[in-house]
Amino acid sequence: MDSSAGGTGGVDVRRTFSPTSTGVDYTMSFFVAPDQLSDVTVAFGTNDIAPSAEPYVSFDLSAGTKSETLGGATNFSSAISASTNGFYRCSVTFRAQDTSGVVFLIQLGTGSRFPTVDLDGTSSVLLEDVQFEEASSATAYQKVVSEYDVTEAGVDSLWYL
Repeated sequence: MDSSAGGTGGVDVRRTFSPTSTGVDYTMSFFVAPDQLSDVTVAFGTNDIAPSAEPYVSFDLSAGTKSETLGGATNFSSAISASTNGFYRCSVTFRAQDTSGVVFLIQLGTGSRFPTVDLDGTSSVLLEDVQFEEASSATAYQKVVSEYDVTEAGVDSLWYL
């Protein structure tokens, strides 16, 4: 949700991940549903995506569609698919430029690499289950509590004594 500061501005959730190697594909995925807004944009840090590109993709949560702006990126794709309870699973697959870190931002709004929204306390979407993995497409969400406590969605837990 926005800060209620008044005016307009950017609202995002950002994270930096450190890829283990270059020349391989990585996928970032998340589940999102409309709340007060029905659009989100995913963008990456400057020159984080090979070859020194700045792509972004906008997801329309009312129509279940997406719009990509490649910004020179190769080996870049995105997807949106309906999930349950009004949520969509959105994903972006890319090739990292280097292993020093990839910054990605999940932002409210669309229309540019860094969209703005009204900062009136009502700009929000519902976001959950963000996952970053070395893969060419999104796999089933895995809740990771620790290296020994990993639960894959839809898979029964098995306990041993």
